[in-house]
Amino acid sequence: MIIFTPIKDIPEYILEMKNIGKVITYNLSSLYEGFPVLNLLSTPIGSIPESVLNGDCNTPEFDISYSNYIFSDNNAFMQLMGIIIPVYQDPNTLIQILVDQSRFRDCITESLAKLIQQRYGYNTNFIYNIEDLLYVEEPDFSIPGLFRMDSDLLRYTQLNPDMMNDIIRGDYYYE
Repeated sequence: MIIFTPIKDIPEYILEMKNIGKVITYNLSSLYEGFPVLNLLSTPIGSIPESVLNGDCNTPEFDISYSNYIFSDNNAFMQLMGIIIPVYQDPNTLIQILVDQSRFRDCITESLAKLIQQRYGYNTNFIYNIEDLLYVEEPDFSIPGLFRMDSDLLRYTQLNPDMMNDIIRGDYYYE
């Protein structure tokens, strides 16, 4: 399960209730420290559409631009895979992505969530209070999303061949 949330600590009883065995926390845009940082907030200025530079980032052009950035930049792609691989290996894993709320950061967060949903058919959730987590349905990958995941795993292992054995064993983690 992948959630975007400003909440740092999720109570143990909720994790048990949702049958979550492992929690991996990343920091996308929050002020919390002590968590691995996802460097997915920046995009090359030349790739940002004019409408976004003028303040409108809730457009298909922004989403396309952001997706192009993720898949054309190897470091950004590797970070995306750091989010996807753990839930691909173990559905009982919770990927908690800490976010802060500001207009541009919200646009990046929404674009990242849309990218995951459209590419892999995997629905992410936005959790703004602890009770929201109780009502979240367990997502799964779509069939076309699994095919895309396989091709992305191939690219991932070509970029980082040392990680292939860890992925096969299920020992993958992101640092």
